[in-house]
Amino acid sequence: EIIERGNWTGRLDFILSCIGYAVGLGNVWRFPYLCFRNGGGAFLIPYAIMLFIAGIPLFFFELSFGQFASQGPITVWAANPMFMGVGWAMVMISAMVSAYYNVIIMYAIYYMMVSFVNLDTKLPWAECDPEWATNLCRQEAYPNFASMTNDSEIKKEAFRLKDTMCLEKLLPNISEAAGAMPAYATIMDIPSNLLVHNTSSCDLDLKVPSDEYWTRFVLRLHESDGFDAIGGLSLKLTICLFLAWIIIFFCLMKGVKSSGKVVYFTATFPYLILIALLIRGLTLEGHEKGVEFYMTADWDKLKDPKVTHDINLRTHR
Repeated sequence: EIIERGNWTGRLDFILSCIGYAVGLGNVWRFPYLCFRNGGGAFLIPYAIMLFIAGIPLFFFELSFGQFASQGPITVWAANPMFMGVGWAMVMISAMVSAYYNVIIMYAIYYMMVSFVNLDTKLPWAECDPEWATNLCRQEAYPNFASMTNDSEIKKEAFRLKDTMCLEKLLPNISEAAGAMPAYATIMDIPSNLLVHNTSSCDLDLKVPSDEYWTRFVLRLHESDGFDAIGGLSLKLTICLFLAWIIIFFCLMKGVKSSGKVVYFTATFPYLILIALLIRGLTLEGHEKGVEFYMTADWDKLKDPKVTHDINLRTHR
């Protein structure tokens, strides 16, 4: 008996499903990260080339073939059984992607719940909480040494960013490089300009509260020594992951009949998030420096084969 597959209830369902397929979590976090890592604005040139050569043609082929045959990724290859392995590979890849993407959704659910719980107070990752923060946690903004004129104030702020034991070991080298006669007796004798600009090897690896909250409270990475000792089970994340799979189940339980309705939210929500992040980013102090740093083209990156690899991953997605 051939079980009839569901159909779209309207054209808008299909159009929004296509938009939701093309726009998702990767557009919010992965694409900006790839641009930043692979030359900023220069990354858009090879990306656009690969998009028109490979990305769009493959997307159109997959879409049109599936709509014409109205079959799944395996049975559709009855048209040419020689390519049946492609269908099985698509199912396996989708299973693996679903597994790790649901973990990302789990984190989003957790942060959403914590944000709602703390609506009337500060978010827990806004400050360094002794419960999970280390001595390297710093919630104050990085000091602007260029605007400081008081030498003692500059040294005070600089020492908060430096490893004093490292400075003491480098004291003879600093004295020799500066041509100090006699040599500096203590690290307090180091001139402020040398302390700020010429001792970068002694900079502390400071962390913002949000970073330490993520790694030490949410993921609890400090409790793991590697894959052979991953630590205990996180109940809060387990519950969030269970909710993520429950949501996915109800979205897909009736095939396109249910998913076609869900896309009214899932296809439009990423655009609202992107607009909200854009507005928020443009209202932050120093946003123009961030945009300039992000979009400044590094043309030498175009010679790196790794850039092409990242482009292939992105256009495939």
